[in-house]
Amino acid sequence: MPDTMETRLVERLGALDAAIHEAESRLTGRVTDSLRRLTEHLDRGSDDLAVVAALVQRLDSTIAGLTTEIRATHTQYFRFDRRLRKLEGED
Repeated sequence: MPDTMETRLVERLGALDAAIHEAESRLTGRVTDSLRRLTEHLDRGSDDLAVVAALVQRLDSTIAGLTTEIRATHTQYFRFDRRLRKLEGED
C-alpha cells in the first residue's frame, strides 16, 4: 500500500488530535488546581473578615458602653453638685 498524502494527513490529524486531548487534560488539571487554591484563599479571607468584623463590633460596643458610662457619670456629678449647693445654701 503506497504512502499517499491522504494517509499521511490522516495520521498527522490523529497525532494532532491526541496532542490536543493531552493538552486539554493538562489544562483542565491546572485550572482545577487553580480554582481549588482560589477557593481556599477566599475561605481564609472570609474567615479573616469575620474575625475583623467581630473585633470592630466589640470595639463599637465598648465605645458605646464607655459613652453611656461617661454620660451617666456626668449626670451623677451634676446631681451631686446640685445637692451639695443646696446643702450649702447656694441654690
